[in-house]
Amino acid sequence: MKDPSSSRVLDQLPLPVDSKATRRSTGARFLPARRAMVVLFGLIALTYIYYTHAALPPPGSLRDVDGAREIPSLGVSRTIQQSWAMYSPYYAAEPYVSPPRGCSVDQVHILQRHGARYPTSGAATRIRTAIGKLQSVDHYTDPLFTFLKNYTYDLGQDSLIPFGAVQSFQSGEQAFKRYTSLVTTDNQPFVRASSPPRVVDSANNWTAGFAAASHHRYNPTLSVILSEAGNDTLDDGMCAAAGSSDPQTNLWLSTFAPPLTARLNAAAPGANLTDADTYSLLSMCAFDTVAHERPSPFCALYKELNGGPGFAYTGDLTSTTARGTGSRWGACRASGT
Repeated sequence: MKDPSSSRVLDQLPLPVDSKATRRSTGARFLPARRAMVVLFGLIALTYIYYTHAALPPPGSLRDVDGAREIPSLGVSRTIQQSWAMYSPYYAAEPYVSPPRGCSVDQVHILQRHGARYPTSGAATRIRTAIGKLQSVDHYTDPLFTFLKNYTYDLGQDSLIPFGAVQSFQSGEQAFKRYTSLVTTDNQPFVRASSPPRVVDSANNWTAGFAAASHHRYNPTLSVILSEAGNDTLDDGMCAAAGSSDPQTNLWLSTFAPPLTARLNAAAPGANLTDADTYSLLSMCAFDTVAHERPSPFCALYKELNGGPGFAYTGDLTSTTARGTGSRWGACRASGT
């Protein structure tokens, strides 16, 4: 994956997603074990986000790889973006290192999350409630809040956004360029995905990017869609015994959020915001920026409150205590992938 700080993106031309070749099944036919590429799309917490311009095609649409050009970034600092936890734009933890001399890659497995999305339905409801409280007051004592007088919440929910379509498309391009030697007409990537629409769209975007990078010499398809109603190992909620991160995140919220909530209520007398409302408002810096591909006015509040460290750690707890080393059963959520 490319470093998002480079701000290099694709020119955007809407392209259809061809899902006719997709086969729904609970089984899977794997490619030969050697020199194979397997791509899995699920709800595991890995996020890849790339910068695009503000002319937004319909959610989930693809962009053409021809006509690449340099454009400005989102206009939000890298430090702020990296504090968005699971909503943060992708950045490499370490530079990619090729295999040592004398070694070669003969098999690749890629586990990738869906692309950037709108808030989930539950999060969207909580966000609208928090914004509504702020907009219900008679006046603000802080000029940072004046934008709310004319602000309209216009985000969708659950679905992939154009920003997210690009990230999966470019991930497919990157995979082809890095592992070209593994691909032949008879040995193309085997791709499977969990059933939510944003996951299926991300997988189709990945295959489109892979095909485009090969100049359509190779055209992999999404081979299997696994229903979350069944035994879907790509669903991070598959293991009921793994439990929830709510006890840990609620405890942390009650620790870091009260001073921030007090400042918000002082700036908007009568809003009566709760700590949960504060978290929802902080999340808008990420959601609103990524959806509109420009700095959100909520980011000014995010920076003024110094909400980044607390928000980031909440995300860490969410992922670690339920899906990672903080849970006895965390590893079960990825078993079988």
